[in-house]
Formats: sequence, C-alpha cells, structure tokens
Amino acid sequence: MDATGLNRQQFATALGITWGNADGIYRGRQCPSVLTLARIAGVVGCKPAELLEGVEPVPPAPDPAELLKAAEGNGRRGRKASQDEGQKPKASPKKAPRKKAAKGKAATKKAGTAKTKRTPRKKSAGRKSAGQ
Repeated sequence: MDATGLNRQQFATALGITWGNADGIYRGRQCPSVLTLARIAGVVGCKPAELLEGVEPVPPAPDPAELLKAAEGNGRRGRKASQDEGQKPKASPKKAPRKKAAKGKAATKKAGTAKTKRTPRKKSAGRKSAGQ
C-alpha cells in the first residue's frame, strides 16, 4: 500500500484479512467493517475518522411500512398492467409436441446400439497351495 510501504499481501496480513478482501477494499469494491477500519487506521497511523473524511453518508433505509403501502398501491398486486386495462395477456409460445417412443423390442434396438450377449468368464482353478 502506498502510505505504509507495504504490499497488499503484507497489508492484509497486518489487518488480519485475506489478500482478496484487502484488494477489494483498496479498489473500492468492498466496504471494510468498523473493526477493519480501526485496524487500517492503526497500520496507517491515523484516526479512523480521518479515513472517512470526504465520504458521503449513506441515506437512511426507507420505512418498511411505507414500502408495503407503496407495493399494495391501488389494488394491482399480483396482476399485470395489461390485465387491468382489459387487454388479454400475451400467450407464451407453445412447445412442439414430443414424438412418442415406440414400444417393444424395436424400441430397444437402435441403429448401432444392439445389445450383445456377454459370455461368462471361465472359472480359474485357483491358486494351489505350496504343499500340493
């Protein structure tokens, strides 16, 4: 890392995280936990608050009750807009019917895959003991 003179593997080891997590934090793809943020500040030699200077706060999450009300809307729950307007929903494309398989011996004998009868192995006489 630039400020410490450590490479990413050394920096990750100093923080107690994997190289992949350290790389993700460095590139801005992952957000460090508060504990990791405090460890980063310790390794870099600053206060955790200094690391957060210039970072925009995350807006608060919306109230779940308001989300439910918005989802229910004006009675359109579970229906498509086209159904509300009196239009028929579009039909999905039909699949071609499958061909029925032939029954009987002819169905099992496909071209080039006819079963051959296995011949049983000959039984060996076995090992003879040293005394015989």
